[in-house]
Amino acid sequence: MSEEKSGFEDDFSLEPAPVEYNPNIPISMFDVIIIDECHRSIYNLWKQVLDYFDAFLVGLTATPSKSTIAFFNKNLVMEYGHEEAVVDNINVDFSVYDIRTKISKDGSTIPNPHLMSGSGTTPTTLVFNTNLAPELGKRGVL
Repeated sequence: MSEEKSGFEDDFSLEPAPVEYNPNIPISMFDVIIIDECHRSIYNLWKQVLDYFDAFLVGLTATPSKSTIAFFNKNLVMEYGHEEAVVDNINVDFSVYDIRTKISKDGSTIPNPHLMSGSGTTPTTLVFNTNLAPELGKRGVL
């Protein structure tokens, strides 16, 4: 009797299957292809699809990386930054407020319900300190 295995154990190749010519979808089918979220849509299988077509590529992204800009040969049609969008009333500016509370400053304690009355042990307390960064930094964790 053969042993069953899960789908997680299948041997999937890291390389996507090649995109091959299909006469029902000719390479000249599109004049322009608009790629939304192009910072993540121009790689691997999707790059093969884009390379298949003989079309102009227009990529849209709010978070371009160096590799995304390189993919388009540094050909930026428009760069519209956040500050300019705020001035034009397209985006709303933001402010960061650091709100300190007693708990965020000093931490807090919560009784451990598993060690409360009837368990035969002394109740203990779980201590939560929300300002651990300095201590973790001293210990080399951060």
